[in-house]
Amino acid sequence: MRASWKGQLRLQLVSCPVKLYPATTRAGKIAFHNLNPRTGHRINLRPHDPDTGDEVAKEDIVKGYEVEKGHYVVLEDAEIEAVRIPSTKTIELERFVDAGELDPVYVNAPYFVAPDGPVAEETYRVIRDAMAERNKVGLGRVVLARRERVVAIETYGRGIRMFTLRSREEVRSDREFFEEIGEGELDEEMVELAAHIISKKTGKFDPATFEDKYQAELVQLVQAKLRGETPEPPKKRAPAKVIDLKEALKKSLAAEGGGGGRTPQRRRPKN
Repeated sequence: MRASWKGQLRLQLVSCPVKLYPATTRAGKIAFHNLNPRTGHRINLRPHDPDTGDEVAKEDIVKGYEVEKGHYVVLEDAEIEAVRIPSTKTIELERFVDAGELDPVYVNAPYFVAPDGPVAEETYRVIRDAMAERNKVGLGRVVLARRERVVAIETYGRGIRMFTLRSREEVRSDREFFEEIGEGELDEEMVELAAHIISKKTGKFDPATFEDKYQAELVQLVQAKLRGETPEPPKKRAPAKVIDLKEALKKSLAAEGGGGGRTPQRRRPKN
């Protein structure tokens, strides 16, 4: 696979030539195109002025920032180009934090970072093992697609992976979503029942166990249509109505093999 970026991973005066590879792919996903149902031809969407209906040539389109409803500041391509940060082709590690300190809400696109050639391998391994020994994540900056990104670097098996990070402005505050959640006491028995259900379902993370059911259904649908079949839509199941939360928890525990629905004994704190 061809690297999407090549440059240097730098820790102070120590540099290591590296290559970046996107860690995810959509190659196996079903993608749709818009078609003319009468001809079966793919539709090309052309830009046009919604008021006049006139088509606008691609080379004539300009960029604008809406400062108020219907009012834009027009920016020329050269003006935008002037504020782009020139690439130094370097991932500069500026700070290190504990591995558990990185909030997942800031994590964006993942990349694999590989050494660029046998000469780079020793330096690469030294940086990798030093971070692993202290359980640290490196934070730094790099220019990707002509835009500076804040990134996180961490060890990953025998290698290193990198995440681009969202800026603070891109992450909403959780207050508006959680501030109205009550703080009153809960029924300890219900919490204990839920905890036992969780313990019954606890295991190691294995992404293979979480199939993309929507994707699988789409593949089956496409194959059926190719065979000339018209599959029937699946029947929707109405969600079960929960009348008594405690009783529902007991039944859920019984379904997981948790003692036939009997209430588990509460753990008593040691004196």
